[in-house]
Amino acid sequence: MLPKFLLADTIEEPDKTYVVHTHRPRFIVECDTEGFDMQQQIHWLDKQPAIKDDADALIDLARGFYELQMDIIDSMFDDNNAEPK
Repeated sequence: MLPKFLLADTIEEPDKTYVVHTHRPRFIVECDTEGFDMQQQIHWLDKQPAIKDDADALIDLARGFYELQMDIIDSMFDDNNAEPK
C-alpha cells in the first residue's frame, strides 16, 4: 500500500515542492520551497470534495505532512556548513 502522502520536487522547477496525496480524493499541492502556503496551487486528480470543510481538512493534513518533512530535513543538516550530520 502506498503512503498517504509523498513529497516531490523536480529539477525543472527548483523553487517548487509538491505534496502528493495518494488516497482518494487524490490531489497535488504545488507550493514554493520557502513555505507550504506560498504561491500554493491545488491540483485535484479526483473530484474535489463538495464540502469545503472536507477539502480544507485534507489540505491541513498535507500541510502537517509537509511541515514534519521539512523539520526532519532541516534537522539532518548542520547550520554551519550545510552538510548532513
